[in-house]
Amino acid sequence: MLNLLLLVAMAAMFSFNPVAGKALAGIVEPGQLTLVRWIIAGSLVAGIALVRRDRERWTVKPAGLPLLVAIGMLGMGFCSLAAFAAAKTTTATNISLIYAATAAIVLAVEWTLGQSRATTLLVAGVILCIAGAAVIVTKGHPGTLAALTFTTGDLWALAGTFAWAGYTLALKHTRTGLTPFAMFAVTALGGALFALPVAGYETATVSLHPITGTHVAWILAMTLLSGVGAFLTYSYCLARVGPVLTSAALTLNPLLTAGFAVALVGETLAWFHGVGGALVIGGLALINLDKARTATPGKG
Repeated sequence: MLNLLLLVAMAAMFSFNPVAGKALAGIVEPGQLTLVRWIIAGSLVAGIALVRRDRERWTVKPAGLPLLVAIGMLGMGFCSLAAFAAAKTTTATNISLIYAATAAIVLAVEWTLGQSRATTLLVAGVILCIAGAAVIVTKGHPGTLAALTFTTGDLWALAGTFAWAGYTLALKHTRTGLTPFAMFAVTALGGALFALPVAGYETATVSLHPITGTHVAWILAMTLLSGVGAFLTYSYCLARVGPVLTSAALTLNPLLTAGFAVALVGETLAWFHGVGGALVIGGLALINLDKARTATPGKG
């Protein structure tokens, strides 16, 4: 039960991101938003880590530091920018559906490498998760998938999805000795470094928009929830339950995002949100059951 609650909390914080991004669309460009997000989040977590210095480990082999920064550039830099860039030229339906494929990509890689066994429960759970996401993003009419056309934004989302799967697997297999706060600070630095030249180009070529107190509030909320909270819980879930279940939990995002949209921007929910949510939660339960069985000696 604790694992499930952690996964839902992680997904909820990630799900706030598109709502905040929508509120800031046309005000802050993707690279600028990514840069500000990780500078604030990285500085905040680094400050906490310094206060906790007796409980944090910052020592890492010199050869491993470039790898950590590269992982941050991929997961915190490119993936954030890709999501914000995708929203400019494609629909939320397409973006949500494409990102829902992350669990399938992670599974395919792990099965290919022999790092995960394709049990019946695991396969069934992932299928239910993806089916639930499909029900939600197609509003209960899966036949509309055949009519989807791909735009530049769809390609951005597809690139971000593969990058996110790569980040998930890389984080699992990278042994640095760093504690989570120190790890976050280093990878956030990577995300900021990736966004810096992009933000510079945007600032030089796109007219700046006036920032109000409301915009600042959205940026801070996105940074604290979808930045600090989401990535720290994501890293913790990777260590606790592994990449497959962690990625599968992200299929909850369409349902949770819809809930935030109702509360914050006045959108409405429909029957297909309930059906899709039930499928996703059922899928997560099956995957969690599979993980519990394979973790028990003599089972699985």
